[in-house]
This record gives sequence, C-alpha cells and structure tokens, in this order.
Amino acid sequence: MKRHLLALSVLTLALASTSRADILTGFLVDSTGAPIAGADIDIFEAGTDRDENLLNDGTHADGSFAVTVDPGFYDVVFYPPAPPANLYVPKKVQSISIFGTTNMGTTVLDTGVSLGGRIVDSNGLPVPFMKIELSELATGEPTLMVIDSTDLTGNFLVNVLPDVYDLAIRPNLLPPLYAPRRMDVPVTGNTNLGDLAIQDGFLVTMTVQRTTGIQVVGADLDVTDESTGELLFTPKDNTDDFGNAVVAVPAGTYTIDVCTPIAHRLVGLRLPGVNVSANLAMGVQTLQSGFLVSGLARVGGVLAPGLDLDVLTAGTAETLLTCDDNTNASGAFAIVLAPGTYDFEFADVDTECGTSTFLRDVVVASNVSFNVDLDPDSFGCRYCGDALPNSSGERGHIFATGSPVAALNNLELHADGLAFNQFGIFLTSQQEFYVPFPGGSQGNLCLGAGLGRFNRPGEILYSGATGTFQLALDLTNVPTSLGGPLTVAAGQSFRFQAWYRDLNPTSTSNFTDAIKVTFQ
Repeated sequence: MKRHLLALSVLTLALASTSRADILTGFLVDSTGAPIAGADIDIFEAGTDRDENLLNDGTHADGSFAVTVDPGFYDVVFYPPAPPANLYVPKKVQSISIFGTTNMGTTVLDTGVSLGGRIVDSNGLPVPFMKIELSELATGEPTLMVIDSTDLTGNFLVNVLPDVYDLAIRPNLLPPLYAPRRMDVPVTGNTNLGDLAIQDGFLVTMTVQRTTGIQVVGADLDVTDESTGELLFTPKDNTDDFGNAVVAVPAGTYTIDVCTPIAHRLVGLRLPGVNVSANLAMGVQTLQSGFLVSGLARVGGVLAPGLDLDVLTAGTAETLLTCDDNTNASGAFAIVLAPGTYDFEFADVDTECGTSTFLRDVVVASNVSFNVDLDPDSFGCRYCGDALPNSSGERGHIFATGSPVAALNNLELHADGLAFNQFGIFLTSQQEFYVPFPGGSQGNLCLGAGLGRFNRPGEILYSGATGTFQLALDLTNVPTSLGGPLTVAAGQSFRFQAWYRDLNPTSTSNFTDAIKVTFQ
C-alpha cells in the first residue's frame, strides 16, 4: 500500500511539473504618467478570442500588476474602471511572449471621449441588457468597451477615441424580441445620442438545401426592405451545420436573397414579396447547382478591382441575382449561373457615373471563362435603364469618347447594338424625362424639354452591317427646339440618346439607352 501511495505522489508531482504558472508584470498609467488603479486585465491566446484563466488580474493603487498565467503567446487587453469615473480607452497589446516572469514595462491608456445613449422600444420604454457593438467605420476593427450592454434604465456609456463608428444594437433571439439596428456615428467630442428606438422584431426561419436534399452550410441571407430598398442589418444570418437560418426583422415586406460561397457552385435564390407580420417559418428552400462563370476585368488594359457585374436574361431587362459579383482586388470575377443565355454588363462604379461594357448572348452550358476590357476613354452617366431589344436581337447602347472639357470641343457619340442597315440620328436635351413607346416606337424616349435633333446635313447616320454609328459633335452648335443652337459651357449637363429605324417585323423605330455628360 505504501508503495502505491508513493507512486501516486510521484505521479502527482510529475503532472504538476508539466503545468507551471508564469507571471506577467508591468505598470498601467495614463498619458500624464499617473497610475491607473482597479483596471481589469484579460489575456487571450494570440490572434484568437480564447481567454485564459488568470490569477491576480487587476492593477494596484500604483498601477502595477503581476498576473499569473500559463506560459505561451498572448494578446493582453487592459480595461480601465468603467465610465463615467474616467475617460480612459481600453487597449489591446498583441503578441506578448510569457515564459517565466515577463515584464512588459509601462502601458499607457489614451484619454478619449464619452459616447452614450439610451435604447428604447417602440413605446419609448427603456430596454435593459441590450447588446451594443462598436467598430471603426473605415476599417471594421472592433472597438474595445468596458461595458457592452445597456443597464437597467436602458442607458449605455463607453469611452472611445474621436472617429466615425459603426454602432450596432444586437438583441438576442429571446422574447421580448426586437429587430437589430445599426448606424454610423461620428464622434468628435463627448457625445450623447439620446434615445435610440428599436422596433419589435419577428423571427424568419428557413432551411436551405441542395436539390439532392443535402443541407447547405454557410448560406448567407440578405434581407431588403421593398418599400425603401434598404438592406437590413441581420447579424448571424448564415445557415448552421444543419442548414437552418434565423433572422429577426421588423414587420414589413422584404426580398430575401440566399447566397452561398463560390465553392458550393450553387445558384443564388431570390425570394421577393416576403410579408412579415408575425414569426414566419419559410420551410425548405432549395438551391440549384450551376456553372462557374469567371475571368478578369480590365479598364484600359489595367486589372480593375471593384467593377460591378450585372447579369440579365438575354434580350430582356431582367436583372438576375448574382452573389458577390464585384471584381476582387486582382480584377477577377466569379459567379455561378444556371444553364442559359445571358447578357453581361461590367460597370466601373467608381468613375463619375460608371463606364460600362456589354457582352451579349453568352451561352452558359458548362463552366465559362472570359476576360473583358472597359474603354477608359468613354465617360458620362448612363441612365434610363437598358434599352429594349430590336430586330438584331440586341439592345442599343450609347457612349461618349473624347473629352468632357467644353473648351476642347472634342466629343464623339457612339451607338452600337442597333438594328442592321438602318438610318438613325442622335438626340440631345438638358432635361431628363421618360416617354415609353413615343409615336408607336418600340423603345423609350429618355430626354425632356428642349429636345434637339442632330438631323442636319452630315448628321443623319447609317448603322450598316455592324449595327453601329458615331458622330463627332460641334459643341458650339448643339441643336435645341428652344430657339437657335447652343454653345456648351463648363458646368452644364447635356443628355444624349440615339434614335434609329427598324423593321421588327414591320416598319418601326427604337432608341438606345441614354447618357448624361457634365461638361468641365
């Protein structure tokens, strides 16, 4: 028996020796060097949110600390006493190696400003224990807070550095249920946001699966208010390991888009007209397998990040749901489409109004790869939506090249996608308007008062076998129906559109889309 007890004692000592506790020491002070007492110290495994069990995790009256922790590599977070006792801002110190006794020296907390408010319900009553999250708007970096929820009176108060923040109010999914809310908050000094109202919420649930019946993990739900076009804030809106998703929204009518990571090779699903006035179980939603459409996009030969890709059913104005359809930092795009024939539009949304280019009648019957190059010399704001198809099966498109500088008098209008071998002219006005099918046309007029026609000698054009024409304008002699011709001046905006004849199948006419050029 004694031998067994001795062996047990030796084993216990051996196990204890493999798990030693080391010490992190240092001082916590403010920007004047004054010690900060009563601060709480949290230690996390480096680069994670896994916190460690600590002993003596606070600062003393002289700002010193000696925290007992297992050896390792850690991120150390200092939380000062809660406001309003001070204006100190919490701080994270990353990648601290703790082996033996480690002295991290003196850590300085910045003095910030206060940000507060009160969360109330639709009746103006305070909502306690409501989760508050802050992040820097520019970077998305989460902001450390000593207290991240409302108190019994619905109030919250945090200390931050002056900046612009994304403030998120995130209710839990327990009754009474509220809808989440987020807002941009500029903070330049002590800021009281007053009462922030949150709406009553309702749960919308669904299960997402493949056509094979296998649940889809990681599908993302986007909810758009159909009355405002606003994308709702719906945190934790991805499907779980069982394909289930749940979001909280206020009463209303919504379009819900269901998208998956590109690796799933699943076509996005759009669910319009979802009316929510109580908790809503939407059952099983099935996603169809599709083909990968990918490639590179350039502007003037240079790879272009941030281009927007729209996909339409060929020959129609029906824009389809395409998930994550902007080009990435390398100018690459990748979307998933069901088998079919499509029109593609790539638009440079970061320019004045968006240089764009079209690819028509792309057949998707397997994985497809192609590259596009937008013309960097075209300019102007395209508006009035997509033109209607003509007898060629295309839709007319207008664009401008040259220069928008009025004094240079160097502007050329181009039209493509026209009916073949037909006459046409360019039109102009300083006003926008919308007239569907004017005079029996198969297109839409997008110009308003003072309509001018480029139908003088040398201005009547022919589309030929390519379905295109172009015209160099004289900006000192722009036609108008309001008296004589105009001279374009810097600061003025003119709209342009092309009209052309067609046989579709009988004699008719059509229009391109329209552009607005603001001259410099």
